[in-house]
Amino acid sequence: MTTISQNTSKPIEINSTKYFVYCGIGGILACGTTHFGMTPIDMLKCRMQVDPRAYRGIFDGIRKVTSTKGLHGLYLGGTATFIGYSLQGMGKYGFYEYFKYAYGQAVGSDRAQKHKTLLYLSA
Repeated sequence: MTTISQNTSKPIEINSTKYFVYCGIGGILACGTTHFGMTPIDMLKCRMQVDPRAYRGIFDGIRKVTSTKGLHGLYLGGTATFIGYSLQGMGKYGFYEYFKYAYGQAVGSDRAQKHKTLLYLSA
């Protein structure tokens, strides 16, 4: 007989410190990892723009780079890309949520509800 255990972790309270931290982590995962994953295509695109005769296309570029520098060669600049876009994502997701909350607190809940669009755009 199989039993399914219930999740005993309690939910994250909206607008708590833990909530803002998780929003920032979500931004890191959303932006840092996806941009890091696109590093090979971006690197090859830039090389093809600088020297159009270097590769016949993306697949030819992948083949040539991996044959000379290995798989690691495709991720040239990947660390800087991951760090930069992770910081950007953390700011976009984490700070945006925080400032929506902070501005709402500053103007009061009635005004925040009435002017929600303006408040969110200013965050």
